Amino acid sequence: MSKKKIDTYIRFAIKSRSIIYGIDNIKARIRQIKVIIADNTLAENSLDKARLLCSRNNIPLVLSEEELNKILNTNNCKIIGITNINMAQAIVDNVGEGYFLAEGK
Repeated sequence: MSKKKIDTYIRFAIKSRSIIYGIDNIKARIRQIKVIIADNTLAENSLDKARLLCSRNNIPLVLSEEELNKILNTNNCKIIGITNINMAQAIVDNVGEGYFLAEGK
């Protein structure tokens, strides 16, 4: 249950091109998404959209206590979707310190 493990899995997803950035892109490719990760600065409207997408499609929503920009090395990304089932399962299995599952799965 380590934050470092989840950060590492997210970086692996980036290298393997198994990541989708932004709520609009996630909505467009929802059938490919296995887990959605949002950070603490995501707007309430976008978070509501993410919760609705997750509940309708039975996808786990993981919320981060830190900004994703530090992990992703980007400027303005607050929500991502992971498309690789193995990485998504590893992230959900390691939820704990620094990350938590949101209601609505």
